[in-house]
Amino acid sequence: MMSTGVTMRKWKANLRSVGASLLKRSLLAATAAVVALTFAQTGQAQAPCLVARGLDPLDILNSGVRHNVWIVLDSSGSMGSNFGGGQTRMEVARDVLTEVIDEFIDASGRPLVNWGYVRFGQNNRDSNTECNAQFTNSCVGLNMAQLINPPACDEADSSLSIKSALSSAVHGNGTPVDGGWTPNGISMDQVSAAIDTNGFVSGLLPNQKNFVILVTDGDDTCECGGSVWSPTPSPPFGGSTTIPNQLRGSTATSAYTNNASGSTDRRAINAATKGRLSYQRLNPTPTDQATGAKGGAFVVGLGLSTGAQRRLNHMAWEASGAFHGNPDAYHALFANDRDAMKQALRDAFARIGVPSSEVALGSPVVGTVREAIPYFTNPYVTSSDHIGDVGPSAPDVDDIREARKIRANHRDNVLFSTTVEIPNFKGHLRAFNTYTVTDNSNARAFRTADFTEMWDAGTLLRDRSPDSRNLLFNRRGETLLRSFTTSNVLASDLGVGPGFLSVIDGFGALTADDARDMVVQVVRGYRLSKDPTTNTLYKPDGSINFSQYESDGSTKTWKLFDSIAAPAVMPAPTRSPDFDPPLNHAAKYGVGGSYAGQGFFWDHFNRQTMVYLPTNGGVMHGFDAGTGEEVFGYLP
Repeated sequence: MMSTGVTMRKWKANLRSVGASLLKRSLLAATAAVVALTFAQTGQAQAPCLVARGLDPLDILNSGVRHNVWIVLDSSGSMGSNFGGGQTRMEVARDVLTEVIDEFIDASGRPLVNWGYVRFGQNNRDSNTECNAQFTNSCVGLNMAQLINPPACDEADSSLSIKSALSSAVHGNGTPVDGGWTPNGISMDQVSAAIDTNGFVSGLLPNQKNFVILVTDGDDTCECGGSVWSPTPSPPFGGSTTIPNQLRGSTATSAYTNNASGSTDRRAINAATKGRLSYQRLNPTPTDQATGAKGGAFVVGLGLSTGAQRRLNHMAWEASGAFHGNPDAYHALFANDRDAMKQALRDAFARIGVPSSEVALGSPVVGTVREAIPYFTNPYVTSSDHIGDVGPSAPDVDDIREARKIRANHRDNVLFSTTVEIPNFKGHLRAFNTYTVTDNSNARAFRTADFTEMWDAGTLLRDRSPDSRNLLFNRRGETLLRSFTTSNVLASDLGVGPGFLSVIDGFGALTADDARDMVVQVVRGYRLSKDPTTNTLYKPDGSINFSQYESDGSTKTWKLFDSIAAPAVMPAPTRSPDFDPPLNHAAKYGVGGSYAGQGFFWDHFNRQTMVYLPTNGGVMHGFDAGTGEEVFGYLP
């Protein structure tokens, strides 16, 4: 219902204060710490952020997980060559990279990735006879003094410092001289080593990845060209210890079809071996390497001949994991002018994307859930003493005393936490036991910490049929509750008519009732999308193209969106809401109808514990606190 169809996310109400006075917020620091660890992952790469309650859902992206991306810029002498429009390759590279950094931002202006940057240093290589058997040579590779690492999420983004560094970058023919050789392989080796050493691999957040984008204009001229060497035991390589004396073609399936024909090809093979090492550093385990689970690299070539493109493709395949079978391994991206370079970087960024992650929405809330208390451990309390609203018609005093003692031993026994998956905004409301009571018969029962997950309302609601939900609404100016169904809701209730959602297919709803049906059914949990055969919101038979499943045809639609307030826990009534010890409230409730004596408290002693949660789906949800099932939903 998110990316391929319609999302009715703005049917929301300002419900943040509902039930606020009813919440139990007295949570021990130790409990909070344990629960925080459930949802927050720490690391060098990016510290976790906690999203405040009531934050606009689109702004949640600002605090979510972002991939780390290092730009590696070629500053060799050939970058001074003309690249069209009266600009050199270096000038175009500086301008376009700056534009891309400014372009890839969210609505608040924050970059969609955590940018890093480094450029080539001053490089002079050994002769072929001196370096044939060496992994490294006299080329220094990168100017590591100018390395800028991505920031943590609680730090200012690095865009300004990177754009400043770009503005001062010069090619090898400039002043001061930054060197003329092209150390593509050494640079990939060095940047991956720095990423690993600085904790960006071990400190990745869930679903976060590290990427390198190498922007270069030529063949590697730093590697040995006399022969193709075998990597030494240090650094180690996974899989085969050698790369054949051949180059990969332009596709992964044509790997190693082109024989190396000279020193330039041999340098490319040696450089690509270091590209493979870079990939293996970013993906240290065989499982990671098979899928690129922790990142990879993209290579952008500027103004290259056909032969140079073939050789740079070899570097791109190895640096993105083709050797290990990564299905997302990618060929090099080529550009012969400014516009093509910008498009190449856009293509790379489209493949990097925004990671899926789960963000905690504010602090967890603790409540007392009667249904989660194991009454069966006490012989004095039977099921009739705790099931239903008022319980037995004539409750036994001793039984009630035992029930109250058990409940006292289980105060604040469940913790509720809300999170949201981004970028698809799937909401979660999870319940956890906070402790286990070892002896209910003891007035001061011993407790042991126990944070076992009881349920997730998001997954439970996903598995519900949209038609089985009890959704309610009232018309403006009325108090009568009606079922939120197509038979009860009018198009005028929603302010929709023909042409609604025409932005999707050019036509939209054909009638007002169809527009009404689209809103109601999507809110209930149906997915609405264009039919592939008609290219409209209607099927060939004229019916609206609804589905209970996502676009894969098998996964049920997600129906719980991100919360806009803390969950409110409504337990069974306390014996004395105003005084302790309980008093006879005859003056307030009338003679014989006191709250705790003969009235409300006993009448609702076993009232169902509820959890209320307003979300950006436009619904105030009421969940059974014991099971997590949605009891009802109210649309203001």
